[in-house]
Amino acid sequence: MKIPRPDGEVHLYLYQDGPLTKVAVYVRGGAVTSAEPVHTFTGGSEMGVEQEARAWVEANFPKGA
Repeated sequence: MKIPRPDGEVHLYLYQDGPLTKVAVYVRGGAVTSAEPVHTFTGGSEMGVEQEARAWVEANFPKGA
């Protein structure tokens, strides 16, 4: 999923790795453009991992920045 921000977009790639759900966070545009994930999350619940990743994006790439 893509989360728009003033200077670009933050992309969250959610995937299953065996019994675990993972999210890799990439940044496109602005001061940071990442070829590798800037952060990753791992957990047993898709909903929980997604919520954790969204909270991290809000804390590190706020809408008003």
